[in-house]
Amino acid sequence: GVGVGGGGGGGSLPPLCCYDVHKVYPSGKMAISQVTFAAERGQVFGLLGVNGAGKTSMFRTMTGETVPTSGDALVCGTSIISNMREARTNLGYAPQFDATLPLLTAREHLQLYARLRGATVEDSAWLASDLLRRVGLTKHADKPSHALSGGNRRKLSVGIALVSAPSVVLLDEPSTGMDAGAKRSLWRVLDSERAGRAVVLTTHSMEECEATCQRLTIMVDGACRTIGTLQEVKTWYGTGYTLSFRVSTDDALQSLDAFLRGSLQGIIPVPERGAALTAKYRLPDTTTTRLSDVFTVIEQELAAERSGTGGRIGDGGILEYAISQSTLEDCFLRFAATQEGTQGVDDVV
Repeated sequence: GVGVGGGGGGGSLPPLCCYDVHKVYPSGKMAISQVTFAAERGQVFGLLGVNGAGKTSMFRTMTGETVPTSGDALVCGTSIISNMREARTNLGYAPQFDATLPLLTAREHLQLYARLRGATVEDSAWLASDLLRRVGLTKHADKPSHALSGGNRRKLSVGIALVSAPSVVLLDEPSTGMDAGAKRSLWRVLDSERAGRAVVLTTHSMEECEATCQRLTIMVDGACRTIGTLQEVKTWYGTGYTLSFRVSTDDALQSLDAFLRGSLQGIIPVPERGAALTAKYRLPDTTTTRLSDVFTVIEQELAAERSGTGGRIGDGGILEYAISQSTLEDCFLRFAATQEGTQGVDDVV
């Protein structure tokens, strides 16, 4: 049959369940600390963390490259400790570095892996064409992999992970080396491919998590520090609202700062790395200032500027403004700042 290895038992269990997975390397370095999570069918689950947070170590454990010191994971109900061979039949994996053979074409790679997964010669040809279409490589199907761009090699790795329709797909930093257009293309692939399976991806890109993940965990020093939907994580760990302004002159920038600090209690300036004549402020959850107060204060100022009755910032001082909820990046950076150093076991093991 065509979908070899895609089934699996496990009853009502999610396709992937990790229970208290703990890994200490012989050097004494703790790579994973009591990690527990489940990835549901139809869901992209994100492991978000900086280098050394334990993301790749987690994947190495789930694929059997390394054995956990304690704990277990179930793939479609099958233990990776007691029956890794069976668990692997339901796993697809794209490692961080492309495991492609330079002289084989994209099509030949997919046919080879389909045959290794048990498909017939006829089925493997059909499967390869179908996967090439799904990951957007049809135009490059017959190029040897060494002639593919880095982004297209990553797409091929994702295609290999999808061979045999596994119930659990593990993608280790799948968009590494891709330009913005290729990333968006890959994210669309992930969105369509999550149907009927659990996709778990590691990333240190907040944008990628926001674009692809239904649920995520933030990993710091090998431990899961929080787990939930994007909205839940923002609600729990966000820091209120962010106000962004674009103004007409440097003088207006200084006037804006004095005006906001005098009008809105608890507002905090945010060091801005953006364009000139822009400013950012944070309104923490702890402040007594309501969102409606913010709109009232700013709109009254804009009305005064427009009418020429002497706004506090000067005529036409505020060109535009925006108010947004805290981003996932804000939450992530708060956690990442607590990690000891930036070089970790994922970089060196």
